Formats: sequence, C-alpha cells, structure tokens
Amino acid sequence: MTFLISPILPTKALLVSESFDCNDAFGHGTFQKRLMLLCALGAFLANSHALAFSLISRSVDYRCKQPTPQSNMSAAEEAEQLDRCLIYEAEGNVSRAVPCREWEYDVERARTTVVSAWNLVCQRKLLIAVMSVVQNSGAAVFALVAGYVADSIGRAPVLVAAALVLLVSASASCLSGDYVTLAALKFFSAGSSTLTLIFSAISLFEVTTHNNRPLHVAVSGTLGLLASDVWYFFMLQWSLRWDLELAAFILPALLLLPAYLSVYESPRWLVAAGQCQRAEGVVLAAANTNHFPLPSSACLLDKVKADMNRSADRRETIVDALLSGISIRQRALIMFGSFFSNAFALYVVVYTKERRSMPWQPYTSFFFNFTGYVIMHLLIRKVTMLTVIVSLFAALCVVQCLFILNVTAGESAVVTEALTEVHVAFYYTGGIVCFVYVLELFPTALRATAIGWAYACGRFGAVSAMLSLLLKNIGRENVAFIAAEFILFVSLLTLRSLPPATAVECTKMASKRSSLASKQNIERMKNTLATVQADGGSKKSRIGSEGSKTPSSVRGGRSRRAKAKQ
Repeated sequence: MTFLISPILPTKALLVSESFDCNDAFGHGTFQKRLMLLCALGAFLANSHALAFSLISRSVDYRCKQPTPQSNMSAAEEAEQLDRCLIYEAEGNVSRAVPCREWEYDVERARTTVVSAWNLVCQRKLLIAVMSVVQNSGAAVFALVAGYVADSIGRAPVLVAAALVLLVSASASCLSGDYVTLAALKFFSAGSSTLTLIFSAISLFEVTTHNNRPLHVAVSGTLGLLASDVWYFFMLQWSLRWDLELAAFILPALLLLPAYLSVYESPRWLVAAGQCQRAEGVVLAAANTNHFPLPSSACLLDKVKADMNRSADRRETIVDALLSGISIRQRALIMFGSFFSNAFALYVVVYTKERRSMPWQPYTSFFFNFTGYVIMHLLIRKVTMLTVIVSLFAALCVVQCLFILNVTAGESAVVTEALTEVHVAFYYTGGIVCFVYVLELFPTALRATAIGWAYACGRFGAVSAMLSLLLKNIGRENVAFIAAEFILFVSLLTLRSLPPATAVECTKMASKRSSLASKQNIERMKNTLATVQADGGSKKSRIGSEGSKTPSSVRGGRSRRAKAKQ
C-alpha cells in the first residue's frame, strides 16, 4: 500500500472527485436503489459462503470402531465410548491405549455432515479449523489484490470478474468429493464472494448523496447479513445429505450474479481518474434513470470540467492540505488494527469454545444479531461514526473481560454461550461500522486499496487466532483471552485519537456550506428582483390611472366646479 510507505501522489482530479454531491448530479432514486439491492446481495453472498462449511460440518456422535471380538458391547458400554479418541490394543497379556484409526458414527446424522464422511474427529478435528484458515486467507488475498486493481482500472471490471469466479468456484464446490478439493475451491469462492460485498458497497457509496452514504451502506449490508442468517438457520432444520445441503444453501443466490453486469462504473472514480467523457455518460444515464433534470446534470458537469481545468499549482496545494501523508498513514494503521483486533477476539472464542447445538440457539443468535443491528442504526442517526465505533469496542472489551472471569472462576456453559452470542453480535455490528468509516475516511483514488487492506487485516486476525488452539491444547486458553483483551483495549485507545470528522468529510461539509451559501444568495436575488418588480408594477399602475383620464372627463370636472361656485 504505497501511501503507507511513500508520499501520496495526488491524481489529476482528486479534489474535484470529492467536491460534488451526487444529489446535485443525478438526484436520488432508482439508480441508487438498485445498487442497494446489489450491496445486500453481496453481503448475503459473503456471509453465506463464510457459514457454508460450518453448516455441513456439524458435530455428530462418534466412537472408536471396536475390533470384532469386542463389538458385542452393551448399550451402557457403548455410551461410555462415545466421543472417545483412544482404544485399547492388546499386546500379549498387556493392553495399551492407542489413537483410533477408524470411527463409527450416529447413523441418523452421519450423512448430513462431512465430519463422518472425511473422519474430521479426534486428531483430525484440526482440519475443520484449517478450512477456516483457508477461507480467511482467500478473502485476505483477494481483497488485497483487487483493491489495488480497482483503484487502477475501476470498480465495475473487478466486480464482474469476482462474480464470474464465484459462479464457477461455488458451483464446482458442490460437486467436490474430498477435503483437499473443497479447500482449494473454498479459497476462491470465499475470496470472490468477499469482493462482491466490498465493491458493491464501494459502488453504492460513491453514487449516494452525502447525507445518506453511511446509512444506506450500513442498511444494505445489514439486510444482506440478516437474510443470510435466516437462510442458515432455516437450513439447519433440514436433514439432507451434506452435498445436497451445500448446493441448496449457496446455489440459489448464484442465480442473481448476472445482475452485477448491470453495474455502471463509479462516476466519482472516473472523475478522480480524469475520464470526464465516461463520467458524463454515467451521470446522464443515472439522471435519466432517476428522472432528474438533465440540464441540472449538464450544469454540474460543466462545473466539474471547469474545476479540473484550474491552475495545477493551486490544485496541488489544496490536495496537500487535504491529504497529509503522515496523517493518512496513521489513520490507516489505526483502522487496520481495529479490523485485526475485532476478528482476532471473535475467532479466539470460536476456536477455544465449542458451541453446543441447542434447539433454541438459532433464535437467540438471530435475536442478539438483530438487536445489535438496531442499536447500531439508532446510534448512526444520532452520533458520529467514530463515537459508534468507540462505543462498540468498549463493549467488546467488557465482554472479553467477562470471558476471562468466566474461565478463571470455572466455566459455566450457559454464561459461555450467552457471552459468545453477544460477542458475535458486536463483531458483526463493529465490522459494518468500521467498514463504512473506512469508506468515509479515504478519498476516492485510495478507497478500494484502503478497504482491501482493512478487510485483509481482519482476515489475518482470524488466521492469527489459530494460535489459541495451541494454548487450548496445553490448558492455557485464558492466555488467548487475555491477549485478545489487550489488543482490543489498544485499539480502543488508538481509536480515540482519530478526528471526529475526516479531512474528506471536512471538505464535503465546506462544499456543502458553500453550496448552501450560493443557494441563499440566489434566493436573496430572487426576493430582491420580486420586490423591485412589485414596486415597478405599483408605480406603473399609478401612472396608468393618471394617464387614463380623458379630456372630456377633465372638462366635466371643470363645469361641475363652476356650477358649485354659482
């Protein structure tokens, strides 16, 4: 990421790309609503692919497969053998415990999970966590590469390419019959589904009016996440064969992928890249879709072109003031650390605490997630984005402290499950708010690269949490919770050093104030002109009434005055 290690190279029209409001260019209407639906679809795809393997790798009762002479055990003896990973092997007159090499599974649930198909139990249980590492690594690599590419060639080509890769890899994963093949395909499907979320959100953000940008992206992402949660909980109720269950879970949404072919290139990015002619075409198409007056769009385009043709020296001075290299590096590192700590803390819980499959679990999970989203949206409407982020990280620190106390005092299954549900809810809400804040924090020319790095740092945090498994194996999982608490607390402290409003937002507000001042001046001119016209009209009416007197009326008046004197 070049702006972290070297001075920023301002693009030709960096300032101009941030100075206009899309409400003045093509209004708000159908054009943005379509992108909101595509953004929700992107969130649905990303979350459903993240949940897909957990759906088909649900736990199942198992026991070591007994040798033939010992297979006639009673029901009580079989119950004692459940979930055991060692078996006694006779060596002469002595028997010793050895790891199991074969297992027997619950017949009713064996066909619904890959755990029984690929023996992902005991010493092979680590492969479930390895699949999570593969998914997160794919998302990180794709986000890093695609972010730089999108800032170089545009958002739309990357979005279409991601949809194509997702269609192929996800369809092929439903036909995979072994662990290695599924893992390889998961790398591509997880990465490409992540890109549909990132670049549909960026496309929506860059064409939405200034006042609605954070809220619209947050609402769209929330709807997609909630829909994927509902779909996941619905699929949990079915007892299909695992490959059919995977196909039913991810394939229906893939039918909507061709909708991404209709996405226009971001006009704001086109302006930042100096491609005025293409930007003009997109703006006029959006204005036509929204039934916005085309003369108003043309007027704004003329203003944008005039701004781009101003003095280069003046432009460079303003850009340097807008984007200080040191400042933007500091803000980038703080937000990247926030993504890392948020994901690290959650996956420490995921890797060290085995969640039990309870009948009420889907309902409580949905309740906590929905409550978290509602609180987030209420806070976004009332306070700044940074205040929301700081509040969420403070809450995460409290939850992590409660985890540490629970582990230290002797674990309670109910408390652990409740804290896990709350932590998952805060993870999703914190992820959405941090995502939107990064979109606000960085200008158009760097936005995709910045969000790519931020998202990748979150995935790296999830991968790093694998170390907690090693600590769990030696009975020191409390160290992992303490490390997660420390990282969250450091992120909380550094977040407080960020400005309440970004430099780009300050420019936006200044532009808004100047636009408002111009409108007020125009209104004053209109009122003054109306007053002058009214005064002129009254004078003309008086002159007209005096001029309308005829000679006969004048003589009649004189004769009446003469008679009165007589």
